Amino acid sequence: MKNKIKILFISYAVILLCTCFIVTGTYALFTDSAKVTNHLKAGNLDIKLERVNLEYQVLNEEGYLEKYSSQDRVNFTGIVGKNIFGLDSKDILIVPGSYFEATLEIKNNGNVAFEYSCEIILSQAVNELSKQVVVTITDSNNAVSIMNLSDVSNGYTFKLGEMNNNVLTDSFTIRLEFLDDAKNNLEVDNNSAKNQELSFDLVVEAVQKEN
Repeated sequence: MKNKIKILFISYAVILLCTCFIVTGTYALFTDSAKVTNHLKAGNLDIKLERVNLEYQVLNEEGYLEKYSSQDRVNFTGIVGKNIFGLDSKDILIVPGSYFEATLEIKNNGNVAFEYSCEIILSQAVNELSKQVVVTITDSNNAVSIMNLSDVSNGYTFKLGEMNNNVLTDSFTIRLEFLDDAKNNLEVDNNSAKNQELSFDLVVEAVQKEN
């Protein structure tokens, strides 16, 4: 009887020991892990637009055509409603032979390659004055685009160039000229534009370029 009890006790001890090994073995397997912290940052398309030169010819106080100029830098970045030709004053009057020529500098302040363009939109009905005022845009490669303001009643976009991280500054020129019907052989009569006004919008836009 004592031997049976001893054998049972030893058997229970062996079973208990085996159970411990099984449990211990379950938690003794090799493990490993790797953690990677991910970080994304968006690029920045940012332009700065300044007028670096302005030349114009308008009526002076005595009623004669007179030339004016300014080399002051004027920042137009993010500004809406400010006139790029300095025509904020109602006292400026034009006649055949008048012109405005502004040189604009565009600067790449970001890190995204982009194409940029200039859109001109006649923001009123076409009239005789708009038929006699010509807009000329010259890009940095001296490519020239010319059309009457009356032709941009629905808007017209002039593609000017592209910039990347290697090209940080570019420039272009916009010229408006009230043509003399006699000198330029116009089919319209300058007299038909007397006392008329015109209004137009100018939008410089930069768009991300893929490749």
